[in-house]
Amino acid sequence: MKSGDKTETIVVRVTPKMNDILIGIASSSGKSKSEICRKLIQSAISGKNVKIESQESFLLKKRLAYEINSIGVNINQIVHNVNSEYYSDYEKKKLFALMQKLTSLFQSYENKEFKESE
Repeated sequence: MKSGDKTETIVVRVTPKMNDILIGIASSSGKSKSEICRKLIQSAISGKNVKIESQESFLLKKRLAYEINSIGVNINQIVHNVNSEYYSDYEKKKLFALMQKLTSLFQSYENKEFKESE
């Protein structure tokens, strides 16, 4: 749905407690109350559970994606240098060990994220 498709307005009455909860979710996620309600309705339509993450969590994931991209660029440069016979065999082995460690860290993070989403 495009933002221009929103042509209908609804008014909903809620209890003060429900309003406080909605305000809390909206402020922690950095979204408006309307965005939270739309997301909940969309999740009901799709039949999937909705996960409303905090703004801090979103920014952390965005930063992590940026760092992973930077690491990828560095790895490409290193591979280019390895293929150019720039590194010794010892340095190649050390690089491989560091890459294995990085892979295991990503896998443990991925497993943690998967368990939290269940």
